Amino acid sequence: MVQLLSGSHNKVISGISTPTQASKRSSRGKNGKEDRQKGSLAGNTIAGAFCKQLSELMLTINKTSSQYVRCIKPNANKSAAEFDRLMIVEQLRCAGVIAAIRISRAAFPNRLPLVEFQQRFQIICPSALRDAEPSEMVAGLLKELVPDIATSMQNTKFAVGSTKVYFSSGLLQRLEDRRNVILKDHAILVQKYCMATCIASASCASVMLQLRSSLGRAVASRRDVTVLCALE
Repeated sequence: MVQLLSGSHNKVISGISTPTQASKRSSRGKNGKEDRQKGSLAGNTIAGAFCKQLSELMLTINKTSSQYVRCIKPNANKSAAEFDRLMIVEQLRCAGVIAAIRISRAAFPNRLPLVEFQQRFQIICPSALRDAEPSEMVAGLLKELVPDIATSMQNTKFAVGSTKVYFSSGLLQRLEDRRNVILKDHAILVQKYCMATCIASASCASVMLQLRSSLGRAVASRRDVTVLCALE
């Protein structure tokens, strides 16, 4: 098969199927004759060498925890203070980033980690769900918020992953609105108790002041009576 491809009239096919110079030298025997072992030629072509190097590279990458960063060129003048917006948008568009963001936002524009969702919206959960696992709490709360979510709309309203929960448009805002109502009620309750405490403290201070004034007048009156009795 390799010999057939190497004899092709297509320069690209014949080029990648032709044995490399190093493989030709290594394939010769001690007497200068070519080694006729089957299969050795297939692994020494340019395509075979490329596949081997690619496999070794993938094995090396799989042993690591690599994080890839996509670099964007800010301008064509290599200036640190220049920001070409159209050039950057074109790079993002060609890289597929804008299309990926558009598709993501069209389906589930909002997302939150499960732990953060549990901490943020635990206040609006029923008491039976507050101690449940994050994924169970999310599903129970959203099913209560959207009654038709248990039917055909389940896959379009939200999706619970291993670490995050994804919301359709407007669903997260409904959760925030309900949370704000609960927080407002709690704030009013705290304010009421604070005002009651302040009024009670002011009332106690007023009563103590009146008692002190009455006691002072009583002491003064008794002193006057004692003085009058002494004069008589």
